[in-house]
Amino acid sequence: MRNPDKILRAVTHIPLLCIAVSCSFLNIEQTGKQDIPSFFSDPLSLEVAVNGIYNLTYSYYDSYAILYPEVTGDLLRLSRSSASWVEQFNFISDETEETSPVGYIWKDGYEIVNNANMIIRYGPDVRNRYPQQQERVDNAIAQAYFLRGLAELNIVLAYSQSYGYTEDASHLGAVVLEQAPSMNDQLSRTSCYNTYRQIVEDISTAGELLSDNRTDVHYATKAACDALLARVHLYMGDHSSAAAYAGKVISDYGLSLTPYEEYTDMFCTVAPGSPEEIMRLDGTRLATNLRAMFDYMTPVMYPSQKLLDIFEEDRNPTHPDVRESLLSYETVSEDDPSETSRYEGVCMKYTITEEGVADDNRHYDPFILRLSEMYLIRAEANCALGSLEAAADDIRTLRSRATGIAKEDVDLTYSNAEELDAIIQRERIKELFLEGHRLYDITRRKENLERDASCGSSVLTMEYPDDRFILPIPLVELDASPLMQPNPINATQR
Repeated sequence: MRNPDKILRAVTHIPLLCIAVSCSFLNIEQTGKQDIPSFFSDPLSLEVAVNGIYNLTYSYYDSYAILYPEVTGDLLRLSRSSASWVEQFNFISDETEETSPVGYIWKDGYEIVNNANMIIRYGPDVRNRYPQQQERVDNAIAQAYFLRGLAELNIVLAYSQSYGYTEDASHLGAVVLEQAPSMNDQLSRTSCYNTYRQIVEDISTAGELLSDNRTDVHYATKAACDALLARVHLYMGDHSSAAAYAGKVISDYGLSLTPYEEYTDMFCTVAPGSPEEIMRLDGTRLATNLRAMFDYMTPVMYPSQKLLDIFEEDRNPTHPDVRESLLSYETVSEDDPSETSRYEGVCMKYTITEEGVADDNRHYDPFILRLSEMYLIRAEANCALGSLEAAADDIRTLRSRATGIAKEDVDLTYSNAEELDAIIQRERIKELFLEGHRLYDITRRKENLERDASCGSSVLTMEYPDDRFILPIPLVELDASPLMQPNPINATQR
């Protein structure tokens, strides 16, 4: 187990950057500060630093960013033998849990932010020294802006109520860090409005710096920037902007939905190559916590009965929904091909089942953004804006891909915006289940949490709004930062 006092590690694979630790997750003292510019002295050093931050971001998603909103949602149940995530599953998280998601979602998120700040701070100096490599340097700086915005988004979603919680988003958001703070800086949280404004600015800046020829799905691209802006604006309730950004991603970047027959391979094979991939994190030779959590033979986490029932209720035997195939798995005995074992009610989105892949290369690259989400965002936004037929057209597109039915033959029955919105949300569940969205979908829409009775949690329902929808601010941060504001569920109040 990691030592909670080791608050901010140096950038992965860059041991030269030494950071001395205070008792806060955020306040740090950079020893040998005068030497730091030499660590970021040329384009190559910036790129090495960027790769280090991507490793941190992969670890963040593999451990917390995907699991937290699913554990606290209604589409997952925990194994009875599970010792992890129980507090979050039952909404009894405690501010003293520094070596749990309470501490690590905050700490590791700001570790990404502060390491990105180093590139943002020193990158322009490198650009000035190497003007002939401006595009290369700008790309590194752009990656830092994107990753900073992505980390801040995860932090504010976990520790702050949704953007629409107050009419003007004046409620507490996150700590916005535009540079690495020192031990003497007095840090506090800004409003949710200001937090989101900074997130939008960071992602927009990244998009402006990136060149059009950057297409590697393991890194931020212009398409990834527009896609993340579509998600952020949906969370903000800005439906016009959400629809516009999602539409741009759908039409401008040469992306297409993965065909029906290749859908499961998009998740269960090693090499990225799906036409709908926008951004994935490279898990080569890195930890596989998500794989362990959802291992079909000994899962710690299962799809909830509520999720299984949704697919069963909508099942069409003539045109099976390919997405349901990721909720079961059948193995064939190597000794006797006629002998099979079938595993039902499991999640296969994080397991590589591709044959002929060596065990040490059986990595998973979790999705950050994919095209299916853009169709769902545009549909929801257009529905809210009153453009019902445009919204319905996007849902027909997704259902056509999921079932193999021609789009013009997809039956979509609704009589008003409310009924169509319910269809869109059900489609969103079936498309994005257990990919790290569910709690945030519930809270941004100001809905109640409603779990099935068999999920095993002591909390089956929670009416919106509720203080328990967000995590407490870690106690170590409150103790170290006199101006840091707690959440209502913190035992420590000022």
